[in-house]
Amino acid sequence: YGQARTTFDVYGPLVESGKVAFRVNTALERADSYRSMVSSDRFYINPSLEWKPDDKTTFTVEMDYFEDSRTPDLGTVNLGENDENHIYDLPHDVFLGFENDKSLTTNATYSIRFSRELSDKLSLKAAYYKSNLDLDDKGASLGNVIKDTSGTPIYNQRNRGYSASTRKDNNSVMQFDLIGDDIKTGSISHTFQVGFDYRTTKYNTSSMSVSNIDTIDVFASNNHKLPSDMAFPEATLLGAQSKAFGFVAQDVITFNKYIKTFLGARFSRTQTITATETTESNAFNPLGGIILSPFKNINVFASYTNSSYPRTATRLDANGQELGNERFDQLETGIKTNWLNNRLRFNLTFFKINNKDINLPVYDENWVATGYYQKGGNDERKGIEVELSGRLLDNLEVITGYSYIDAQYKEHTSYVYGSAPLNTPKHTFNAYANYSFKEKLDGLSLGAGVYFTGERPINDWSSGAITHEGIVPNQKPFNVDSYTQVNLQAAYRINTHWNFRFILNNVFDEVGYNAYRTRYINQTDPRNFAGVLSYSF
Repeated sequence: YGQARTTFDVYGPLVESGKVAFRVNTALERADSYRSMVSSDRFYINPSLEWKPDDKTTFTVEMDYFEDSRTPDLGTVNLGENDENHIYDLPHDVFLGFENDKSLTTNATYSIRFSRELSDKLSLKAAYYKSNLDLDDKGASLGNVIKDTSGTPIYNQRNRGYSASTRKDNNSVMQFDLIGDDIKTGSISHTFQVGFDYRTTKYNTSSMSVSNIDTIDVFASNNHKLPSDMAFPEATLLGAQSKAFGFVAQDVITFNKYIKTFLGARFSRTQTITATETTESNAFNPLGGIILSPFKNINVFASYTNSSYPRTATRLDANGQELGNERFDQLETGIKTNWLNNRLRFNLTFFKINNKDINLPVYDENWVATGYYQKGGNDERKGIEVELSGRLLDNLEVITGYSYIDAQYKEHTSYVYGSAPLNTPKHTFNAYANYSFKEKLDGLSLGAGVYFTGERPINDWSSGAITHEGIVPNQKPFNVDSYTQVNLQAAYRINTHWNFRFILNNVFDEVGYNAYRTRYINQTDPRNFAGVLSYSF
């Protein structure tokens, strides 16, 4: 679909001593789409410079800059109620938005890193990171279904609106860490980290929208020009900034070749500043785990981590009191193994993640937001992940993975108990194999991958509240169908300098859909192919 991408990666020493080195990695891309009027342009560059004044000291300076300009695609619509799957197979030459719809992203990150070996066991690391994110989105939106004079829905006709929004983020982090490697206390070995960091964040957003510009028919040709007399209402402006410092300490303790544990904790204090108030919150987050190695190639592990979300801590309850941080708890346990002299790895992990103490909006008896919040909620995700990967033969690489996720809303003020969050499949599976030929066909390799995504809810199941656009209260949303895609690739190494790859994606032209709150229903890319030519010197 008209994709053209050039990448460039060059690196090496700048002086004969090898103490100063550089690297520049960059990419430039433009592309159309299977959908008419949809295109994208992307630019990326990542220059870095490293200086080693002596064998124990390293300075690294790096910049990471990314620009992305693309057409937001509304995709298609569902020709039925919220609980019925009647997704319309929209022709590829039909676009439901406006010709000037555009989403612009600019992200720049700068870093300075310092590392100093204090001894053969201790090292000091320091770093400073600065990032700027700039978003500018303008695009169409689809509103309610049109009804005839008798109130019967005409599902192929929708109100079309238009919105414009911006966001600017400026963030910085300064971090210092003391690292100890294999420090002995008797027969016990410690690998530890102690340090602190100071973070600042500042963001500003603006948004404005017109909910009803015109009416479109997805079965017909529609106008793509914005009205010249369109008037936006006054923009909604939001913004805040925060300052936080944190202290962290963690230690990996090796008792012997059979038992290893790790313990850690982080304390942080966050100050949030808005136009009307300044608030402060504290958080203490522990972590810990154990690794058992009954045999040389088998590790059994269990871990617990805890984290906090301070950004909503200042939300007030009915009595005007701050609710404090939200909390995340994650438990993992499983087994990691390797076989055939580390050529094959098999891992099995069980996980359980709970987002507790959520600061949830409170609604009145008519499901209208009251403006205050309450503690509650327990959004739970648990499941298993299975991975088998490695080289069965010197010239055969295999990667397979399966995951099962049971995601549920629990103790939530807005959603049905036990219902699954939108766009969360229970089952996903992937398998990839690459075979490199030898002797007569030396230089040729063939690869194939299979990727399965299970069915998942198109929206959240509301117990009465209209929390987002597209929510239908008390109506269970339908599931988007599962789909499987098969990709192939062939590569040929012509000589030590030249390499050519041919890629064929979605071999069987499988149609799948990814949806977000019924307002964006996008088809997966149809069958497509690409050729990649690379030169190394």
